[in-house]
Amino acid sequence: MRVYRDDQKFLQFRINAVLWAVVAAFVFLAGSFWFVQGVQAEKYRGLSEANALREIEIPAKRGLIMDRTGKILADNQPAYTLQIDRVVMKPLMKADKQRRAKLTLFLSDVLQLPPAEVTARWDKESAKLPATQPFPIYEDLSMAQVAKIQAQSVAFPEANVVPVQRRNYPYGTMAAHVLGFIGEVTEKDLAQKEHEALEQGDLIGKRGVELMYDQYLRGKGGAEFWEYDADGRRLSEYVPARQQPTPGDNISLTIDFELQRRVTGCPVERRDRGRVPPPSRRGGTPRRASPPRGGAA
Repeated sequence: MRVYRDDQKFLQFRINAVLWAVVAAFVFLAGSFWFVQGVQAEKYRGLSEANALREIEIPAKRGLIMDRTGKILADNQPAYTLQIDRVVMKPLMKADKQRRAKLTLFLSDVLQLPPAEVTARWDKESAKLPATQPFPIYEDLSMAQVAKIQAQSVAFPEANVVPVQRRNYPYGTMAAHVLGFIGEVTEKDLAQKEHEALEQGDLIGKRGVELMYDQYLRGKGGAEFWEYDADGRRLSEYVPARQQPTPGDNISLTIDFELQRRVTGCPVERRDRGRVPPPSRRGGTPRRASPPRGGAA
């Protein structure tokens, strides 16, 4: 009987030891979970945001506008825009409270603008877009400015030079009342059903042909997905997720540009007034020139 009781006590001891070990393990796991999720939550949240794949939008090339002979009346020219990436800048500001002030002084020197104007542009443009999207702070950078910014890319990784397409009208105000112009989408535009896929910062036609055929000229933007490290450095692109942009369609008008230029450059005799030129073989009727009353907007 004594041997049986000793075995029973030893068995009970082993059971209690296992139970206490299980309890200790659960306490350790719970404490670790609380430490990671509570005490160090901000740290790991920042690392997660910095190392996650980030979407970089690729704007589509806007379609060309040509006259009936194929002469280009509106095209695109390459340009450079300076953008500030707040996701990259966030961990840098935590490490250095004067980060924005230093960046402002650097940009003031490169752009030849007063620091107050740089700050005003920063506040205005950053309010238009979510914090996860870079915002433009200066457009049409010169090559000298691009070189200065790129030379300090390690010191200021949040300042990015982005190649963009700028709308160009080779003949200036000639036929500007017909071609119209493009501009940034507004809150009123976004409320319209045909513009529900657009976002703040997108460009659309505002008047003339640019407005009338905007849905064809605009095209569809694409996207690249890049991985960044905790310090804001770009690591590598996730190529399988890349979305290629679709360029806009080209538009051919019935306008004969040379005829427009000759008519506007020479006075029209009275006997010709009210006479409409005969239709051409290619179809349509050459439009008579009517100079814009208020000039191009």
